[in-house]
Amino acid sequence: MVTGGDGMKKWAKVTDKGVFLQRADFIPPEGAVEYMEYEDTPEPEWNKATQKLDGPVFAVVDEVLTKAYSVTDKTQEELDAELVGAKSLQRQKISKAHLATIGGSVTVSLGFPMQFDLRDITMVRYAIEFASAASQETVYLTDAGNVNHSDVPLANAEIVLMEMGNAYAQAHARKQALRKKIDEAETVEAVKAINWGTEV
Repeated sequence: MVTGGDGMKKWAKVTDKGVFLQRADFIPPEGAVEYMEYEDTPEPEWNKATQKLDGPVFAVVDEVLTKAYSVTDKTQEELDAELVGAKSLQRQKISKAHLATIGGSVTVSLGFPMQFDLRDITMVRYAIEFASAASQETVYLTDAGNVNHSDVPLANAEIVLMEMGNAYAQAHARKQALRKKIDEAETVEAVKAINWGTEV
């Protein structure tokens, strides 16, 4: 990176949030490695409303400046409103994905799929409790394909119940973790990048 310069050169400041153009008369401090010289780009203009520069914004790839997008002249209030709206929409998408997930099934250790929303978990729990109260040693379970499995030992049924509950808990934990990521995101682009498959 270029670390020195004068008022005739153009500079971009490299930060953890991107690379932003500096004013035309800017002179970077000597030895300041966060600044990079660039060429053949329009002079940025200072926007008093946003207290930011309007003009091209660049990304650094192998210390080469390449055009990525442009800064808008929106006010900070408008930018904040966009971010709030994007977060609200993305939280709704995560909630829908969560509902779709718990509306599906998980393959349990007995080798068949079981639906695992709260209604299904409750039904299996009651079946186990009823069988135990009636001194029965087995129960039957209906899997996600509507297939009945007879004479399932109570101990095995309890394991199935635990596996269903664990799948539900994992889905809920993922939803909450993703909502936290959305809340902590600082840009609309970062918010939109968060989806059900995002690593948590």
